[in-house]
Amino acid sequence: SKIGEICSEMSEAAGYESSDSFCGHGIGQTFHMAPLVFHTRNNSNLELVPGLVFTIEPIFCQGSMKFYEHADGWTVSTVDGGLAAQYEHTI
Repeated sequence: SKIGEICSEMSEAAGYESSDSFCGHGIGQTFHMAPLVFHTRNNSNLELVPGLVFTIEPIFCQGSMKFYEHADGWTVSTVDGGLAAQYEHTI
């Protein structure tokens, strides 16, 4: 999708990588629902239609864009210990 392409371009221009381990999502009758919004280059055809509410929440990584999950089932860290930053935008 164009969103994934732009996220990738922005992260790479700043010397980072946009993680493909997580994605944005639709918001509606349930909080995390379709469509999935990918933040890396992909072939997804995300159709933007009036009334669609979704998130764009890329994670830009200093080193590896791969993560491991801690025992608490919620916290994640990059496999190489590099810094990562995430921000969620609701559109």
